[in-house]
Amino acid sequence: MHKIVSSLDPALVTLGVQGTKKGQPHGHGKIERLIGTVNQMCLAHLPGYAPRGTCDRAGQATLTLPQLDAAIGRFFHQVYNQRPHSETKTAPQARWEAGAFIPRMPGSLEQLDLLLLTVAKRRKIHTDGIHFLSTSLSGMVMRWASI
Repeated sequence: MHKIVSSLDPALVTLGVQGTKKGQPHGHGKIERLIGTVNQMCLAHLPGYAPRGTCDRAGQATLTLPQLDAAIGRFFHQVYNQRPHSETKTAPQARWEAGAFIPRMPGSLEQLDLLLLTVAKRRKIHTDGIHFLSTSLSGMVMRWASI
């Protein structure tokens, strides 16, 4: 997975997105805190919520995936993005609207597609097929290709 992401590095740099190396997070657990917040403030209040340790957790599910997606979307739009952040004392939505972070986006969706799809990386095609993430596609002749 790490190699797939690294092939997007030129596109991420162009868009102004910064990442971290695998196993070396610079966010100090921020994503884990976000997941905990979503679990405590959103998921725990939904029908069929089954915390860790509940017998037959899958059997407790009562929401469909579209219903769960809508509930999480409502939580972010109506709750999470509207409450002041403990460190900045500003709601994320207000901070975004104030221009705290504006990504450098291409002028159109077509330009974004081209940026993401034109990342070239040399791959070796073996005589017995293409090997990718432990999967083989057979019937190919050995040659170097730029995909």
